[in-house]
Amino acid sequence: MYDVRYIVKSMSDRLKKYHVSYIIHCTLYIFAIHFSSHAEVGPEKQYFLVNDLKEEWLVYDANYKNYVPYIAEEHRTQPAVSLLIDIESNSRYSLLIYTEKDSYLFINASMNERLKGGSWRVMSIDSLFRKFKKPHLLLTFYGTSGIDGKTVMIAHRKGSVVEKLIKIEEESFLNLRLKNPSTTSDFFIGAFLLIFTLISYLFVAYGRAFERFVSVQDLFTVDIKDENFVINRPFSGLYIFFVFLLSLELSYLYYFVISKGYSQLGNIQILSSEQTFFWNIWDYFKLSGIILVVLLLKYVGIYILSQMYRLEDAVNIHYFKTIQSSLIYYSVLLLICSTVATYKPDMSNSIKALIVIPTITFYILRMFLLYTSINKHSSTKNLYLISYLCIAELIPLVIGIRYAF
Repeated sequence: MYDVRYIVKSMSDRLKKYHVSYIIHCTLYIFAIHFSSHAEVGPEKQYFLVNDLKEEWLVYDANYKNYVPYIAEEHRTQPAVSLLIDIESNSRYSLLIYTEKDSYLFINASMNERLKGGSWRVMSIDSLFRKFKKPHLLLTFYGTSGIDGKTVMIAHRKGSVVEKLIKIEEESFLNLRLKNPSTTSDFFIGAFLLIFTLISYLFVAYGRAFERFVSVQDLFTVDIKDENFVINRPFSGLYIFFVFLLSLELSYLYYFVISKGYSQLGNIQILSSEQTFFWNIWDYFKLSGIILVVLLLKYVGIYILSQMYRLEDAVNIHYFKTIQSSLIYYSVLLLICSTVATYKPDMSNSIKALIVIPTITFYILRMFLLYTSINKHSSTKNLYLISYLCIAELIPLVIGIRYAF
């Protein structure tokens, strides 16, 4: 049920829409604050209640294959209960969650976090909207039966109410305001400049190696010459520089995908809920570091596999061709995505066609390239080589497709 402050806010918004005096608008807000002082909720009573969702619980009914209203007599033993929350209409508010016992919170059927019993969990609705890019969210609580001991409310922090008061301005039918700065846009600009700077440095400082890594002609050259140059030194500082560049590009593309509303890839718990520029940069470096470690561990993995299949002479060629092809592909993809986003900001329906499907195709074609390159330098039977490549390349691809779709 909505409290009086919320109703009065709606009235004041309507009055403002019809250009009624700002003094009336401000007076209604002050009245709302005074009248709703009894509806103090949340941790240490620091929030004003906007909407208590205790009458809006849902459970999934297998017979109807849909969600139905919660009925205590029928659903008291249900291990999972849900709420459908309109976050688009409740911007600038907070979502307050309280559970008496430990339970798990799922958002849109994806595991989000573990809720600690006996404590409040406060979530910014604006942050949820930026993360999931959907007007409604389905919250599911799993771990304890029924709705006993569970409280979910939409509330407004006390201290921020005063900030919402409308200042008395000159009455005008046209008020020009500066557009609010976008921290997301600043982050993408900063990350793009960082990648460009690193590419420039590698080009100037290590021109010969740079040309080798980004050479399309060399990529499709089966007869690899001068193997001691770069190829046989996967843990050298220069090699790791190029692998780090690849990790920065992969991390950038991941942020790009989730910023366009492709939520299938947006539930990694290492990312913070904060949306400031510095937090985005921190998460960006953290994710890039994890990708860098995974790419280096991949070399260890294919080295072990090569020993099992007696392909010792192929492991360095395999890893070099993997990094080389990935650098070329993801660099081109990054430029295409950045260019398309400039002319088409809303790309939520184009992510699969622009990124996901071409990337899957790239990995499949790359496996054939690796097969051709390794087979040229190996006397091992094709069956062993195919098995080796399937384990090293296809299994990670299948796992990636599982999360991409």
